[in-house]
Amino acid sequence: MWLKEQKAKFRKMSKTQCEELIGMGNALNAHTFYKACESYLRAVLVECMPLGTEIFLFGSRANHTAGRISDIDIGFRSPSEISPVLLSEIADIIEDSFVPFRVDLVDFSKVSKDFEQEALKKIVRWT
Repeated sequence: MWLKEQKAKFRKMSKTQCEELIGMGNALNAHTFYKACESYLRAVLVECMPLGTEIFLFGSRANHTAGRISDIDIGFRSPSEISPVLLSEIADIIEDSFVPFRVDLVDFSKVSKDFEQEALKKIVRWT
């Protein structure tokens, strides 16, 4: 039930943000649009992930080397196991949103040490 309520809430939020962005007209630029996407994604993850989950941006978006259509890499570490059902629901929320970029959600408790070491060199903490 909680997940259904969250999905409805974020669908409404996505629609509202999309309308606001359209209303900006010529003032809207790629940076402003990306920041709106990032803000929306942060809100979804902070609200849907279990309390105490560390959430962060990594990869080209965190390194400021991303191109206009680069994906968004979001890492997380949780004190408890995050169910595949919850991750699937979060992915559905993101997919149904106005965010046009591919979003990769990466559970850092399941990555190799080499990958973790490289990815954590530059992150932007969201929680």
